[in-house]
Amino acid sequence: MDIQDLFYTPQDIAKFIFGLNLGAKSQEPLISAVWIKEQAFIAQKWRKVSYKEFFQTVSRYLDGCVDVDDKKKDLAYLSNIHHDNAKINFSEDEYINDFSKLKFSFFKELRLKMMFSDGKTPFLYQFSILLKQTDYNLETLQKCLDFYRFTYTVAGKCRSLSKIGSSDTLQMSVIDGKGIYNDFMDFPKAEYQDDKDDDIAEDDGDVADFQFDTELLITAVDLQFFFKTMQIKQMGKNNQLQFINFLTDNYFEYLDISDGYLAALKIYEDAKRFAEFKWKRRKFELLKYIKLYTLRTGTYYHSTVSDLIDDVGGDATLEQLKLYLTYYGLVVFVGNDEADVETLELEQEIDIYDVSFLGVEDA
Repeated sequence: MDIQDLFYTPQDIAKFIFGLNLGAKSQEPLISAVWIKEQAFIAQKWRKVSYKEFFQTVSRYLDGCVDVDDKKKDLAYLSNIHHDNAKINFSEDEYINDFSKLKFSFFKELRLKMMFSDGKTPFLYQFSILLKQTDYNLETLQKCLDFYRFTYTVAGKCRSLSKIGSSDTLQMSVIDGKGIYNDFMDFPKAEYQDDKDDDIAEDDGDVADFQFDTELLITAVDLQFFFKTMQIKQMGKNNQLQFINFLTDNYFEYLDISDGYLAALKIYEDAKRFAEFKWKRRKFELLKYIKLYTLRTGTYYHSTVSDLIDDVGGDATLEQLKLYLTYYGLVVFVGNDEADVETLELEQEIDIYDVSFLGVEDA
């Protein structure tokens, strides 16, 4: 499988929205919410464009899915919502909507449905149905579950995929929390402008808003910094390559690989190039290190809340810190208990775990 196929494209978003039977006035806030809240899962090509281009592309795909009379009404609305009153030129034949050719569409829609649902709807699937989506490849299914941050139970218990029968029913959930974007109609809208703003923005209200920042991605410099700090280099080149292979196979969405999927060797060679790099403090340096450390060691990283705040920006709030930790799939514990980051004191000592190592019984 090509890991790039797991990321959302505008056509994937259009298919999801079309299946909800929403009118244009509800479509636009939902596209905006996906753009802001699900940036980490949008294909890298589309993360780099402005929201205007992303919105127009999704809208063009949707344009081919509605009846002629509804299309005229929807286009009249869509073409007048822009801040600059510019018109969108939709071509009825420009975009072909063959949704059947989309890859991993089932899992993309499942994640989006979970995130934007009422949070109460159970998601129950027979194991054979999930397997069918990956041509009955257990390894591919596991990668999909990890990538979209799905969790599941069988009869109320966690169980490895190899121990599940084809007729067993899985109750699916998502690490981020089901239904957390249910009120998307009330979200602040993405800015409709030509130049993408890469800054982390806050809502006007009390709730912090997460926008994807390219600095969150783990670069070759971050990898080399990790190798140097962990002294993995002493373990030999093969061990470094094994770890990078592990990252590219299972955690590709966190890596900054600009021109598509590159081989692990290429990443390693890029990292070697920075062997004599004069280390300067970089934003999210500690969080990226913790992510790599917890994945490499399978154990926790001990830190303080204030150190994490300094890492993401000295003026960041605990609520914003919580969003960044959620993005990296990191969970905070105080003693033996999981802690709500927003309730912690700045100087409090904490243990940080990767969520993928928590709560799974091989039974």
